[in-house]
Amino acid sequence: KVYGGQYVIPGNIIVRQRGTVFHPGNNVKLGKDHTIFATAAGYVVFEKAKGRPGRKQISVYPEMPVKQAGKGSTTATVTADGSAD
Repeated sequence: KVYGGQYVIPGNIIVRQRGTVFHPGNNVKLGKDHTIFATAAGYVVFEKAKGRPGRKQISVYPEMPVKQAGKGSTTATVTADGSAD
């Protein structure tokens, strides 16, 4: 439903799935039908779970992480209002 890097608000559905293909990370929750939804406003990031080989998780961060901010970008930080530093 939502791609990595897209801005979401609380309650937005990020992924609908059967079984837990993706696990919840920061600022997201898992519904009883395994739907992952946002609990805070921010940017969606698909990432590998730390300490869990082969596990993928989805997180929502208020600011875009630097390595996800853009192609070749090393210093850009995108805030919730869409402005870049």
